[in-house]
Amino acid sequence: MTLQFLFTDGDSFFHDERRNFTSEIDCITEAALGFEVTSRENEGRYALHKTILGDPYQNCLLSNVRVEAPPLKHGG
Repeated sequence: MTLQFLFTDGDSFFHDERRNFTSEIDCITEAALGFEVTSRENEGRYALHKTILGDPYQNCLLSNVRVEAPPLKHGG
């Protein structure tokens, strides 16, 4: 099973998380069944932050995902 994110503005770009991002993976703690993944778009325009936890007694994962990007600039 694969879970990936796709990003587009509907006009000028289409980004595939596997092709257009560089990722780093870190353990939350040695005692936790989880890790944090930080994926940065290759040109540095935005980042994807994922915290993924496994349940030791159930066949399930909990994922908390957020996108971080600078505020849009308005012309004027």
